[in-house]
Parts: sequence; structure tokens; C-alpha cells
Amino acid sequence: MVSSNLEIPVFYPTYDEFKDFSTFVSSIEARGAHKIGLAKIVPPKEWTARKMGYKQKQIYETLVENPIRQEIHGKDGVYSVFNIQQPSIKLSSFQKLTSSNRYAPPVSISN
Repeated sequence: MVSSNLEIPVFYPTYDEFKDFSTFVSSIEARGAHKIGLAKIVPPKEWTARKMGYKQKQIYETLVENPIRQEIHGKDGVYSVFNIQQPSIKLSSFQKLTSSNRYAPPVSISN
């Protein structure tokens, strides 16, 4: 049974903390933020979202490091999930895999 008194931690980083987001995330994990599996991070007032968007080539050349393939086995309401680490792959190739029939979720049958 999961306790219902868990609260999602909320963090308000300074602009300097927010500039190095990876270091900030490590710092909140060191304070236990990872234990609940969820945290809310409110960006500082000085921060502005990217205005120009991303270049397609820049996105598609991004490397997805060690993605996982999930295999789910079971029946009658009892299931096991296996995460199988895969070799690193460019996002463009990863997108093609996720759109393929091989990796499509099973068809849902409603009664």
C-alpha cells in the first residue's frame, strides 16, 4: 500500500543554480528528491524559454545513450516488466524504431 501523505517536493532554484541544470538536479537528488520519483522545479524569474526553437538537424543528430527496450510478460493480472539496455542510437533512428510495427503497443480490445 502506498502512503497517501507523500508530498511532491517543490524547488525554487536561483538563476545561477538553474544555468547548470544537471548539477542542480544532482543537488536536489542528494537532498532526497529522487525518493518519491517526482519533483516540481519552478524556474527563476530571470529565466526565459528558448525563443527560436530547435533546428531539426540538431535534434535528429542527438544521441540517445543506452535506451531501454521493455518486455512485458504475464497473464491473469500478474505481469513482469523487463528493461533491456540497448546500444546508443541517434534520435532520428530511434524515432523510426518507435514508429515501427515491431515496437507498437498491443491492440486494445474493449468489451
